[in-house]
Amino acid sequence: MESDEQRVAALAERIVERLGAGPASFYDLLGHFANAEYRDLLRAWGQVRERIALERDEHGNYLLPGSPAAAADGHPGSGGDGR
Repeated sequence: MESDEQRVAALAERIVERLGAGPASFYDLLGHFANAEYRDLLRAWGQVRERIALERDEHGNYLLPGSPAAAADGHPGSGGDGR
C-alpha cells in the first residue's frame, strides 16, 4: 500500500510533468488533478514550489524555468530575450 508521502511525491512529479507540457494556472491544475484529494494536491504543490523556482507568464500562469514557453516570454535565465 502506498504511503501518504509516496502518494504526494508522485503527485508532485505529475504536476511538474503537466507544467512541462505548458503554462498552467493553479486553477488549471486543480481541474487537471480533480481526482486527487485536495489536501494531497496542496501538499504536492508545496513540494513543487520548494524544489523549483517556477516562473510566471504575462497571464500569471506558472511555467517551468527554461521551458520553451518561458524562453518565448523572455524570462531572465530561461534562454529567451530577457537574459
